[in-house]
Amino acid sequence: YQKDVQLVRLFYQGKNESVISELTGRMERASQQLAFEKAAELRDQIINLRRVLEKQTVNNRNSNRNADIDIIAVMSKERTSIVFVLHVRNGVVLGNKQYFPKTPAGATNDEIIYSFISHYYPHNQNEIPNLLCFK
Repeated sequence: YQKDVQLVRLFYQGKNESVISELTGRMERASQQLAFEKAAELRDQIINLRRVLEKQTVNNRNSNRNADIDIIAVMSKERTSIVFVLHVRNGVVLGNKQYFPKTPAGATNDEIIYSFISHYYPHNQNEIPNLLCFK
């Protein structure tokens, strides 16, 4: 059970090759022990994981293919703002979240992003990625 929990942690950290490697090792051991049904189950898990990863992979042409990137977009109107953050780790989309910060009247998008970043990364123990993209 603990090993499965560790695999889930690795998956959510974007360390998918480690997960696939571990599952492949388990599959090979099951096959060597003549546990063919278990080996087939693990093979199917690997195939399904690879399908999911293919759909979530981000192609970054400008740098390392497996870069950690946060894409941050902001939109504001009057005193209402939304900040959208898309998290990519090791080239795989991990998720996204929207924030609705309080903003003073007349704040520019650049000011909103600056304020957001200065609070989001240090105060929420969020890991600062290799690359930040803004829109």
